[in-house]
Amino acid sequence: MPEPTCFGSDEGRGRILELVDIHPCVARHFVPYFSSRATAYREIQELRRERQLRAIGHVVMKKTGHPETVYCNGWKPKSDHLRHELLLTDFLLCYPEFAVVRGWLVNQRIRPDAEMRNGETKLNVELDTGKQTYRMVQRRQKEAYADEQDLLLYVTLTERRMAGLIQHSEAVKDIALFTTLERVQADPDGEIWVDWFGGTSAIGGEG
Repeated sequence: MPEPTCFGSDEGRGRILELVDIHPCVARHFVPYFSSRATAYREIQELRRERQLRAIGHVVMKKTGHPETVYCNGWKPKSDHLRHELLLTDFLLCYPEFAVVRGWLVNQRIRPDAEMRNGETKLNVELDTGKQTYRMVQRRQKEAYADEQDLLLYVTLTERRMAGLIQHSEAVKDIALFTTLERVQADPDGEIWVDWFGGTSAIGGEG
C-alpha cells in the first residue's frame, strides 16, 4: 500500500474521519498518518471520546492475532462480513487515485463489493476470500454481470484461488481481470492483472 503522508495531529484526525466515512478501518490504517503509533492511538481514543469515530465491531484478522476494533462512520457492514470488508479496504487504499463507492451506495442491481472511479473509468470490484464455490461464483456472474461493459476486478487471497477463478469465469471473460491482494500490495501500479486469455495489464499509475 502506498505510504500516506505523516501529518500533524489535527490534519491526521481529519484524514481518519475522511477514511471512515467510506471504509471500515482498524488502527493500522490510521497509524501512517501520525508521527508515531502512540500518537495515532491517542488521537483515535480522543475521537472516540468526542463521538466522532464510531466503533462497529471487533474482528480477528489472523489465527494467532488479537481482536481489533473496526471503525466506520459512513455505513455499517454485517458483523460476519468485517474481515472481508477490511481486506477490501486494504485493496482499495492501494489505489488512492480512484474515487471509491462501497456499502449501500454501490449499484444495487449488480451489488459489487465496491466501485472504483477515475474520470470516465468505472471498475466493479469483487474481493474473493474463497468461501463461495465456483458454481456460486458462476451463477452470480451470469445474474449480475452478463450485460455489463465496465471492467470487473477479482481480487483473491491466493494464487491457487486466482487460477481457479479464471478457469471458471468464461461468462465474464471479456470484462474480468484477476489478481491477488499480495500482488497489489507489492506493486499496485504494475502489470499484475491477468485476464481470462492469459494477458496481463495494469490499472494504476501510468499503466
